[in-house]
Amino acid sequence: MSKKIRFVDCGANVGKAVDWAKNKYKEDLIKIDAFEPEYFNYTSLLEKYALEDNSVPIIIHTQAVWVENIIKDFYIQAWGSRTGSSLLASKEQAIKEGQYLPKHYRNVRLNFSDNKHFVRDSSGGYQAKTDCALAVPSLKFPVQCIDLSDWIIKNLSKDEHNIIKIDIEGAEYKVIEHLLETEAHNYIDEWLVEFTPEKKAPEDFNQETIDKFKSTVKQYVDWSHF
Repeated sequence: MSKKIRFVDCGANVGKAVDWAKNKYKEDLIKIDAFEPEYFNYTSLLEKYALEDNSVPIIIHTQAVWVENIIKDFYIQAWGSRTGSSLLASKEQAIKEGQYLPKHYRNVRLNFSDNKHFVRDSSGGYQAKTDCALAVPSLKFPVQCIDLSDWIIKNLSKDEHNIIKIDIEGAEYKVIEHLLETEAHNYIDEWLVEFTPEKKAPEDFNQETIDKFKSTVKQYVDWSHF
């Protein structure tokens, strides 16, 4: 590949895609930008890549990607690696049988005592009795959002090979529609996208956006298969 590679990770979580890009593209990479607004994952990313001997600059951003520069509520999945955290209040968050839920998230007490799917454990936390899903709109924190289209146009160059990964738990429908409308998609050479299924984001799922996206971009891979 003659062009140098920029990798943009939207919804970086604990760094799976960052590590994938580092291992795959190696010396062809010139910069990685990772966006992760969930507090504990963000601080974990900072510590992880500060301790590693990285030959390529890895910039960890605490903002959420969105369609405008604005402060929005971010709805937290407090268990596991918090992969279901989302800008959408209605986004369902999956829980597996046996999953432990913490007693607190950033000093906010979690209470699932009235939910039939959970039992209290000896520590005062909760454990899932069955696989289930729920939305927890009460557990939210404000985050700074950026207009991803604007950021792409200002920070990426068409002289480079730009790869973007988008896994943002339902917010991708509005974000991708905005990227297409503003023509910021023309800066992206490869796409890794996970589209949230309708059953998990019934209010925001948009098949027309998926169809328009797939018919517009050339190199797209379903990130959920990774």
